[in-house]
Amino acid sequence: MRIVRRDDEDVEWENGTFDAYIWSWGGDPDPDFNMSVYISSQCLGWSDGCYKNAELDQLYEEQRSTFDRDARQAIVHEFEQIHYEEIPEIALVYPELIHAYRTDTFEGYVPTPTNGGAYLFGWRVDSYMNLQPVAAGGGSGPAADDGGMSTGLLVAIGAIAVIVVGALVVMGRRRSEEDEA
Repeated sequence: MRIVRRDDEDVEWENGTFDAYIWSWGGDPDPDFNMSVYISSQCLGWSDGCYKNAELDQLYEEQRSTFDRDARQAIVHEFEQIHYEEIPEIALVYPELIHAYRTDTFEGYVPTPTNGGAYLFGWRVDSYMNLQPVAAGGGSGPAADDGGMSTGLLVAIGAIAVIVVGALVVMGRRRSEEDEA
């Protein structure tokens, strides 16, 4: 058996002059894209091995137009069973990603997908949209400093505004008095 890399110059990838190859692939929470890799029209596209099965082609199209969640899941499971039995490829590993995050500074992390998914760098932005600083003292809830201005600063700005307006009024009256004189 001859195993090659896709970029080997002496192999014409499109002619299938190889017995096996190793590649890396990741999945989506929704199975549609992963299923599409195995439809006949993807030969020399996403389907590097040019796997073809008319029954999978039909099941793929059927799941795309099925809006009932349970019915669609049954179609997807049927597709997966045929794919499993045909063995167009063999998975060598299922890598586990490690994410580090701090719960002492932020809270509101949401796994995506919700059942066993990642808290960061997932398929959606749920964690990023729900994160909030942990309150001072380690309690839960939004922090006392939520990024707004303090009351003292607001009072100082108000006082400065009153002084500036008062100065403008006084200057305006003086000019008016000088113009009359």
